Amino acid sequence: MCFESTAMHEAGHVMVARVLGCQIISCEINVAGDKTAGRTSFGAPETLLPIEKIAIAAAGMMAQNIAGLCDHIHDHAWISDVVEISELVEMYGDEQLKDAGEKHAQNILINHWDKVRYLAGELVKRSILTGEEIQRMLA
Repeated sequence: MCFESTAMHEAGHVMVARVLGCQIISCEINVAGDKTAGRTSFGAPETLLPIEKIAIAAAGMMAQNIAGLCDHIHDHAWISDVVEISELVEMYGDEQLKDAGEKHAQNILINHWDKVRYLAGELVKRSILTGEEIQRMLA
């Protein structure tokens, strides 16, 4: 279940970042043999709004919630995402951004759920996807 949960988490980041105009560079799970470790690399446009930055950071957790694959205690990605969200809220000085960003991520994920599930499945099979592969899969 860890592998699937990590794949869903990273697929959530990919989908929300992509919808918000980011260029996906790569997405990987099972980093260094750790089934709970994953990473998504992307380039964000300078015009990304604070709520959009938080939505991208929250997207992994939101995808796991929607899929019913939550395991925060053993999920390293949750920790780094929560820290990133906290830092963004502190930087912008608006506590309401957290809830708004999470809701924004949730809405994007629900609207693209079939693609999120497909991408997570491909990550489970292959462990790493390039931005070009993701672009072709989601076109």
